[in-house]
Amino acid sequence: MATANTSAVLNIPDNSGVAETGAIRIPASARSLDGFVAWALSDEFPRQGRISFLGGEIVVDMAAEEIQSHSKLKQRIGTAVDTFVTAGELGEVLPDGTLFRNEEADVSHEPDLMVCRFESLEAGMIRYAERNPGTGRELIVEGSPDLVVEIVSNSSVRKDTRDLRHRYFAAGVREYWIVDARGMIMTFHLLVRGDVDWLESIPDGEDFRRSAVLDRRVRIDRGTNRIGTVKYDVLIRE
Repeated sequence: MATANTSAVLNIPDNSGVAETGAIRIPASARSLDGFVAWALSDEFPRQGRISFLGGEIVVDMAAEEIQSHSKLKQRIGTAVDTFVTAGELGEVLPDGTLFRNEEADVSHEPDLMVCRFESLEAGMIRYAERNPGTGRELIVEGSPDLVVEIVSNSSVRKDTRDLRHRYFAAGVREYWIVDARGMIMTFHLLVRGDVDWLESIPDGEDFRRSAVLDRRVRIDRGTNRIGTVKYDVLIRE
């Protein structure tokens, strides 16, 4: 059962009508990727928390989003990346709440942020799909986003640093940022795609990391504002 500060992994047996965790009822049809996506786009899908499909496992995370180490950081990264991508006419930035699906990696999840370069969309490497063809309502990102960002929380450590790291590589994602601001020292792992696994972008003398997708150096700083709460700055430089 999921609690306020943990996540639950559910394996639904073949003969089960539903699986339950807390107040969430998960239909047996959600055992497959197609079934999970259909459920995720239905009116019955819970709107609180975050529920992911990872290789046949359904991971339920009902933890509230921590303001200082998660919400503010996610907003700041999203604003900086969107401003840069939009100004350079590089592509489109999709925020938290956008459903991602990839059949090869057997994954469906809502990342904290995705970047889809125009050339990848034009080449068909990324597609915006409709739940019902012909409706004009694009609800799913399919294929291989160029960049995915995840902010680590207490309930998502394994998912962000291990499970999704593996699934995103299998999905053909070009670059994966993992940012963890929970502790005294904030960590920022900028992973670029190698031949068989992710390669870590090594920080330079100014603590910038090279992003291949943005073709820029990136640094994330943390400090305090005038009332003593945390503030973040995302620097994108040549």
